[in-house]
Amino acid sequence: MKKSSSEAVLFEEAVPVRKRGQKRYLTLLAAAVNLLKKSGIRGLRHRALAAEAGVPLSATTYYFAGLEELKRKTFSYYLGTVCYDYQQSLFSAFSEVVQNYQNEQKTEGCNPDLDDFMLQLAKRYIVLRASFHEQHPEFDRVYQLLCTEALWDSQVQANLDAYRRATLEGYQHICDAFGLQHPDDAQMLMCFIDGLNCEQKTTDQSQANQYSVIEKSLHRFLNLLRWEAQLEG
Repeated sequence: MKKSSSEAVLFEEAVPVRKRGQKRYLTLLAAAVNLLKKSGIRGLRHRALAAEAGVPLSATTYYFAGLEELKRKTFSYYLGTVCYDYQQSLFSAFSEVVQNYQNEQKTEGCNPDLDDFMLQLAKRYIVLRASFHEQHPEFDRVYQLLCTEALWDSQVQANLDAYRRATLEGYQHICDAFGLQHPDDAQMLMCFIDGLNCEQKTTDQSQANQYSVIEKSLHRFLNLLRWEAQLEG
């Protein structure tokens, strides 16, 4: 999935022009993310950041005038790096399934089973999510902190909205490819896929059990879409 125009607000806040300044700025942001992972939002302080990054305290106050600016830019950085990488990995995995579905549609005498391909999407999600969480065990906690911060910081909210719009656009492309035409289908598909993460946490972690839960959830979801289509018809 290509980077969409709705992501343009990410990282539009002032970045130092000089290359040396940019390197230190990004080093500080990476260190700030490490503090979030270790101590949460309360651990994000100028002195702690200076110690984490191994720079003088004056360097942190030079790039981040106050605590609110530090938090805002740290969350924007996390959205534009870790969250964006996750989003791209997810839709890259999904695009293979969509391409296979479209190839079967073009094959004479072949009638692809939408249920099967939707199940493949869900399974890809579970595998990728598990792999991603091994690399970023802090993801859910930091993302929740980010969402909380967005409640009272308009710039964080704008960046978060841009990220969510880009995610929804990705699901819309999938719905278009699968012939799901209701205006709410992309939103519903996104909620269904995201909901798999919650179900995964509350069930046995064996792969066989996970896939069984996924299949049951998928059938409920597809039945809902079909019921909705019948009402519209």
